[in-house]
Amino acid sequence: MPKAGMEALGRAIAKEEGRYGIRANMVAPGIIDAGLGAEFLTSLYSPEIWETQRKRIALQRFGSGEDIAEAVAFLASAKAQYMTGQTLIVDGGFSL
Repeated sequence: MPKAGMEALGRAIAKEEGRYGIRANMVAPGIIDAGLGAEFLTSLYSPEIWETQRKRIALQRFGSGEDIAEAVAFLASAKAQYMTGQTLIVDGGFSL
């Protein structure tokens, strides 16, 4: 499902289920050097293309599984208890 569709679905769930205290937030990861992303980094394109992409990221590195896990843990925690229907972009500044 395209990103816009996922975000629209998340917002709709948040709006509909919020009255029951249910929160719905999304995490939009950038290029991640873990799982399927790690496989892509070695097989999908040449190392030169990935290096060019890495340089386009404000933090100058690809994300880790831990980076995404920390974002998810935050959204699931009481620290985000007043957040719903939001998309947290965890891409090291790639989308800037």
